[in-house]
Amino acid sequence: YAHVPLLLNKDKSKLSKRQNDIAAEDYLQKGYLPEALTNFLALLGWNPGSTKELFSVQELLDEFSIERIQKSGAIFDTEKLDWIQGQWIRQIPLKDFAKRILPIIAEAYPDAEKDKDFENKAALIQERITFFPEAPSMLSYYYEEPAPSKELMANKKQKVSEDQLPELLELLTKHLSDIEEKKWNEENIKEVLFEVVEKNDLKRGQLLWPLRAALTGLEYSPGAFEVAAILGKEVALKRLQKAKESL
Repeated sequence: YAHVPLLLNKDKSKLSKRQNDIAAEDYLQKGYLPEALTNFLALLGWNPGSTKELFSVQELLDEFSIERIQKSGAIFDTEKLDWIQGQWIRQIPLKDFAKRILPIIAEAYPDAEKDKDFENKAALIQERITFFPEAPSMLSYYYEEPAPSKELMANKKQKVSEDQLPELLELLTKHLSDIEEKKWNEENIKEVLFEVVEKNDLKRGQLLWPLRAALTGLEYSPGAFEVAAILGKEVALKRLQKAKESL
């Protein structure tokens, strides 16, 4: 018989249900993938002897050795669990990932069910998502028109003041309008806007932050180029116009 180290809270006290969920079922119900939970639990008290942190069950069977079980207690770090969960989400093939989040999004936005471009939209959030139920809010701007506030479109860190917004939104509208419909893609949008930045002596964030905020209405989202490309020229320009009118 062998006893693995005690599981400890972050404050080094013994893990107990008074402070945390301690049953695997509790974490599965919260949305953790079985692969992520197994991976995380295997690393509690066992060191693979390398920097590798992601293991399938078969890899754990192949690499486990009892000599690498540590003697001191193992910290049950939910932040590390969340990181491992995110890494396993990224391992899911895109087609499968899109299928798994579609019912959740369609429940909030029925139009997603018939969306022929859904897989491309799903691809934008796979690198950012930790739990499947986060998907509807992360893709909301594709299925409902956002209402970005002046406070959101301005950003001190990006050096965008509220006074600058009319001029910046006008620049965006003018130059994006010049892109032909058939050439409306991520690369061309990027090329045009970087040229605008250079000619007007701006920082990239001064143009891209208000564009992304106007298109999504969110503080955090995929990048402006990716969002604009998938939304399409007509919708992107309409949202910029609405953002200008809201000032």
